Parts: sequence; C-alpha cells; structure tokens
Amino acid sequence: MSNIAKIFIVINFVLSILFLGFAATLLSQKWDYRQMYLESSFRSELQKQRLEESLRESSNRLKNLSESIVEAKKTTKETKEENGRLVKENDELKRKNQEYSTNLASIGADIREINNRLDKKENQISDLEAAKNEQQKIAEEAKKAKEEAQDEQQRMEIQLSNLQGEIADKEKQLQRMEKELLEARQIIRTVREAGVNITSLFKKNKPLDGTIIAVSNEVPLVMISLGTDEGIEKGYQFTVYRGSQFIGQVVVEEVYKDMSAARVIKQMTVKPVQKGDSITTRIGGGGSF
Repeated sequence: MSNIAKIFIVINFVLSILFLGFAATLLSQKWDYRQMYLESSFRSELQKQRLEESLRESSNRLKNLSESIVEAKKTTKETKEENGRLVKENDELKRKNQEYSTNLASIGADIREINNRLDKKENQISDLEAAKNEQQKIAEEAKKAKEEAQDEQQRMEIQLSNLQGEIADKEKQLQRMEKELLEARQIIRTVREAGVNITSLFKKNKPLDGTIIAVSNEVPLVMISLGTDEGIEKGYQFTVYRGSQFIGQVVVEEVYKDMSAARVIKQMTVKPVQKGDSITTRIGGGGSF
C-alpha cells in the first residue's frame, strides 16, 4: 500500500471520528440534526480540500526532495572526483613546496652573502664619501687659490701694462738718443778729420764691474748690482758676459743707491741674459752714450 493511500485512510478515519463526535454532540444537546449535518459536511469538505492541498504540497515536496537527492548524489560523485583531484594537487603542491623550501634556503644563503657584500660596499661608499669631502675641501682651497692667483694676475697685468707703457716711452727716448748719438758721432768724425785729438778732451772713467742680480721674464729689463754709490749714471752701457763667453750689452735706465735698472739692447745681445751673469765697462768702451 502506498503512502498516499495510507494518508487517505487516515483522513477518512479522522473525518469519521469527527462526524460521529458532532453527531453525538447534536443529539445530546437536541440540535437540529439536518443543520448539524450540513455544517459538519461543509467543514469536512473544507478540511478535505485543505488535506488535498497539503497532500499536493507534500507530493511536490517529495518530488523536489527526490530531485534534490539525485542532484545530491551527482554532486557527491563530482565532489569525490574533485576531492581526488585536490588530493593529487595537494601531493604535487607538497612536492613543489619541498622544492621551494630547498630553493628558499639557497636563496637565503645568497641573500646573506649579498648583505655581507652590501655592508662592504657601504663601508667603501663611506670611505669614498670621506675622500669626496676631502677632495671638495681641496677643490675649494684650490678655487680660492685660483681666485687669488687671478687677482694677482690682474694686478701683474696692470703693472705689466704700466711697465710696457714706460718701456714704450723709454724706446722713444732711446730712438731719440740714438739719433742724437748718430749726430754726435758725425760731429766727432768731422772733428777728427779736422785733426782734433778728442780723447785728450775727455776725462777717462774708472772701469766698473758688477753682476746681474735680477732678470724680468716679461720685459727686456735687468737689475745690476751697481748704483749711485759706484757713480753710475743713466745711460751707462755695460757688456754682459758669462765666464769667457760674450752675452750682450745693457744700458742703464734708472739708477738707485746700490742698484740700477738696465735695458737689454736686443741688437747687441746674442744669448738670453741670466741672473748671475757678469757685467763690465772694460769691454766695448764703457761709459755713457
């Protein structure tokens, strides 16, 4: 016997009991039997409809439950298959995890080695920074010295410009003096041709000897160790020699107490004049122009 038949039997049994109960109640209270029957039938019909509706709902639920069971079985099968796949993946992941652990240990050792190298590099960088700071300090000092040298160079250039101006004036004076000298020599030649003994008319100067005490690298000027104390006058000419070697000639331009400034006569000089060279008026006539 099916579950639905059993449910119908139970329903009919319940309805019968209810019917009998209502009948007994009506009889005991002397109610109208017909009215009671109709009401009971109506209520029974309502209950029957409710029970049938409940039965339909139960059937639907049973059907849905069966479908859910089938779906659950299918899901269970899929879950088992998925679980098997996951187990395999888990084993593979364990194997890879072991490999990763080994690689990680190796990487850790490499990282420690790299950290040691980085520490050494940082120490080297610190040393380089200190050296850089020292070099910057030296560079700043060199820059300062360069600026001072540039200032000194500017001063020297100004002095050189002034000195070159003075030399230009001296050269003009020299040209004028050379012109006067040429005229004087022509006069002397004329006087000599007239039979006059010129040497007897002049007082002979005392021979003078000295040394070159300074040489200018910018202009053809030198300082000699003779001055007014030795009777030196502007225009005195000296022969410059080194040992037994002839160097050239200089002419005095400015006279001081114990030294004089002399100009190197380029056309009469065969080698550069140097500090320590000897000078004399004994060679080449001496005296002044």
